[in-house]
Amino acid sequence: MHIPVIQPLSAGASFQQRGGSMIELTETEEITPAYFHDAELLRGEAVKDQALRFSRPENLHGEVIGKIARSFWYVRSDIHIDQLADELEDMDSLEAIGVVDSEDRVSGIILRKEFSQLLSQRYGRDIYKNKPVSILAQNVRTIDFKRNIYSLSEELSSDLSTPQTTYYVLTSEGRFFAGIFSTRDLNIYLAGIMQKDMTLAKKVQSCIVRDFEFVQKGRTEILGSTRMAKGIGGDFYSVFEYVPGRCLVNISDVSGKGMPASLVSVLLGGMFSLYDFTKGIPPFIMQLNSYLLRSFNGERFVTSSFLDLDSQTGEMSVFDCGHSYVFIVRGGSVLRVKTKGNIIPLGIDERCSPEPTTLSLKSGDILVLCTDGFDEQRDPSGIEFGLSRFFKVVMKYKSQGLVAVKNALFREIDLFRKDQTQSDDMTLIMVSYQ
Repeated sequence: MHIPVIQPLSAGASFQQRGGSMIELTETEEITPAYFHDAELLRGEAVKDQALRFSRPENLHGEVIGKIARSFWYVRSDIHIDQLADELEDMDSLEAIGVVDSEDRVSGIILRKEFSQLLSQRYGRDIYKNKPVSILAQNVRTIDFKRNIYSLSEELSSDLSTPQTTYYVLTSEGRFFAGIFSTRDLNIYLAGIMQKDMTLAKKVQSCIVRDFEFVQKGRTEILGSTRMAKGIGGDFYSVFEYVPGRCLVNISDVSGKGMPASLVSVLLGGMFSLYDFTKGIPPFIMQLNSYLLRSFNGERFVTSSFLDLDSQTGEMSVFDCGHSYVFIVRGGSVLRVKTKGNIIPLGIDERCSPEPTTLSLKSGDILVLCTDGFDEQRDPSGIEFGLSRFFKVVMKYKSQGLVAVKNALFREIDLFRKDQTQSDDMTLIMVSYQ
C-alpha cells in the first residue's frame, strides 16, 4: 500500500520563522490522534517532491478556532493534478486540501469530493494530466486561527444553520496556511459544549430543585418530586418550615422549557431562600411579581401556588397565582380547591393583590399539587394522560403511602406515553395529614 509521507518545508520557511505559531514535521515526529484524525498516515521516510504537505498550529490556548481544525494538509498551486490524485488514493478521510502559492500563502482550497468527481469522468485523468492544481482551486474564506470560537460562531450563524457543509481555511500571521475546518466541525464542537453546559446546569438546578424530598412535620408528611423533560427545565417547588409548626409549600411552573426556563427556576430558589417569611407571604408574592415583570417585561411569567400550612392543625392559607392545580383527596373523592382573588400568573401585570383561600385538612386527607406536565402528556395516538387517570393512580396506591403514590404515577405515565418523549416538566407535591 502506498503511504503518503511528508516533505519538510523549505529552509527558512517554517511557520515559527514567519512569525506564526506553527510546526513542521520531520520523519521522527509523531502526531497523536487527539490532534490529527489521520495520524496513522504519518509513517515512513520523507520523500522529495512529495505534493502533499502538512502543518498545524502548536500550543493553542483558550477557545480558539484552530483547536477544531480537522485537516492540516496543503499543496503548492503549481503541483500537477495527477500527482495529487495519486497521493490521495490512500487518504480516504481527507475531505479538503489547502492550496498555497510559491510563498506558501493561501490561495484557495480543493474539495476532495468535487476533485474526485472531475477525475472520475471519462478521460478525466488524461484531460488534467500535467496541469496545475491552481486551475481547480476554489476561492475560500480565510480566518485567523486564533479567532475566538464563540464570536466566530455568531459571525457564521447563517452558514451553521444550513445543511450544506462549508469549508474555511485557517491562516497565521502573513496569510500562511494553518489548517481547515468546516461548519460541520464547528457544529459538532458547539454541540459538545452545549451538552457539557446542560450537564453542569442540571447539577446546579438539582441542588436547588431536588428530584425528591420528604419532610415529616407535626401531623403531616410532605413529599416533593420533579422530573424535567429535558434534564433541566422550568418547574420549581419548595417545602420548608419557616417557623416551628408552620410550613411554606410552593409549586411553580415557569413559562417555556429547557435552559431559559431553568435559569428562572434557579432564580426563584434564590429568592425563596433569602426572604423572611415571618413577614408574610403576600409581600413576597408582590415583590416576586414586580421583579419578574421588571426583568422580563412579560416575556417570562410564572404560574404558582403558595400554601401556608399549620403542620399540627392542618389549617392552611392558599394563594393561587394562576396555577390552580390544587386538590384534596378525601375518602373516595377528589376535591378541586376553588381559590379566591385575581388569579393571574406572576410577571404579567403589576397589579398583584394576593388573596388567601383558607381551608382545613381532615385526618386521612391528601393534598395534591402538580404541574400540567402530568395531565397534558400524550400517548402515541395523541390522547392526553389527563387528571382522571392521574387520580385513579393516587386512589389505588394512597394506602401504601406517599412514596408509593409518587413511584406509581411516574411509572404509569411512562407506560402510557410508550415511545413518546416526555413533553413537559412534571412536578408533584403531596401533603398527607393524620
